[in-house]
Amino acid sequence: MKTYKMHEAKTNLSKIISEMKEDEVVYIAKANKVVAELRPFKIKQSGFPFGLYKGKIHVTEGWGSQELNQQVSNLFTEQ
Repeated sequence: MKTYKMHEAKTNLSKIISEMKEDEVVYIAKANKVVAELRPFKIKQSGFPFGLYKGKIHVTEGWGSQELNQQVSNLFTEQ
């Protein structure tokens, strides 16, 4: 736990942030009273693992044929 005075933190903010460790908390004080807390931002991983559907999805022959593409296109353009 490190504490920096307001002026010191303002002057060295980039340096303070780059030196922070993964779970380290840094406090900012004004008139010897803690007024702010800095902590690293944790990016949450999505719950969708790569390869979840590997081997479960099969594409039939001709899926990219001009005829099939035209049929699909017609579904969206015909009224």
